Amino acid sequence: MSGGAYIAAKRQCEALNEADVECAFLTIEHDWSLETSSYETTTDSDNPKLKPMMRKYKFADEFAQAYIEPNRSALSNSPFSIWRRNSETNDALLALLNNEGFTHVHFHYAPQLLNTKLLAQLKSDGIATFITCHDMYYFTGGCHYSATCERFQQNCNHCPQVSTDHHSLISHGFWEKHSAFSQTHANFVFPSQWMHDSFRRSAIGMQIPVKQCHTIRNCIDQTTFSPARSVNIQALRERFNIPADDIVVMAGAVDNTERRKGFEQLKTVLLATSKKLRELKSSRKITLITFGGSDQSKRINTQSIRQLALGSLSSIKVRDVMQCADVLLFTSSQDNYPNVVLEAIHCGTLVLATESGGTKELLSDAPHRTINTGSIERDCLELAELLVADDLPKWIRQAKVPSKSFLKNNSPRSVASTLSQVYQEALA
Repeated sequence: MSGGAYIAAKRQCEALNEADVECAFLTIEHDWSLETSSYETTTDSDNPKLKPMMRKYKFADEFAQAYIEPNRSALSNSPFSIWRRNSETNDALLALLNNEGFTHVHFHYAPQLLNTKLLAQLKSDGIATFITCHDMYYFTGGCHYSATCERFQQNCNHCPQVSTDHHSLISHGFWEKHSAFSQTHANFVFPSQWMHDSFRRSAIGMQIPVKQCHTIRNCIDQTTFSPARSVNIQALRERFNIPADDIVVMAGAVDNTERRKGFEQLKTVLLATSKKLRELKSSRKITLITFGGSDQSKRINTQSIRQLALGSLSSIKVRDVMQCADVLLFTSSQDNYPNVVLEAIHCGTLVLATESGGTKELLSDAPHRTINTGSIERDCLELAELLVADDLPKWIRQAKVPSKSFLKNNSPRSVASTLSQVYQEALA
């Protein structure tokens, strides 16, 4: 498990335990041999496992994907899920929460787990429920990111992300979700103010009291991600066979095939940068390091820019790349509070980015830059201008020390303190 929501949830759980707030991290075990759903706890671990009967648990998801995916339009290929009224896992999850004495449950990325009947039973059992919106799924008819669509403000009828929806599953799912949330006292958490504002504009979010909505940042793993000393940077560059004087630009995502991640825009930026370097007859040398969970990262061919395509990386190896990189180039068209940007800033890496969702909030401090000209093409050209700018080395030096406000807002201690407070208020 390596997605952004999983990483953010794990870090928050660790931060809460460090702050003496008892917290267990629930994971789902995918064992197709199980004939019933159950849960498992161990005496030496605070991390219980939910063990669903996979044939029933996955059926609804596989049905939805078989219905939706063949009908996807060109607008987006981001994940799409259909809301559920019930789930095979409900009884096992409720037994775990009640038998083990949990007073709160906090859902992060759980489209296969959260459902109408479960929300009602959690309310009946008096278990305070929190839901973090790592994407837009909880207030749309099914899309996890809306692209340019704003229909979640009304009813999600005629979804532009699918070409046909003959059975109106998307709009029915939207209103089922609307009804489910209106009848519970669930609290909603948003890593970015942008996601919070999007929720409040939605027909689903409008009905939720303001006191049940909280902007709480994702926190950083301060042990793993930190600026490297000069001697370590030199050693890392030697390991990757990067010349000491090169400007090192990094770019990547868990899945580079997802269109909103902006891989096509990244290629446009690099092609424009390569062209400008040749036109200026610049002596600047750039090494591009790409990483991610697809082979898209191997398809960038530019003159004047040397490339290393590293594929999927562990957190430690991502940290190593960040520590030897000068610039993170981030070209997503829609994002919440991306961990890769959070981690890069904490490693002292300059971030040049398109202004996408909550990214602007992360990059509010100089020398980091966000671009929003109103045109994707112009945004790409502006980012290329920054990569060839005379001031780039100065910005790289300035980024080596993250601002005090950034460190405070995203520290595990600060995030744990805020979470603990809203958890207490939910029981008042």
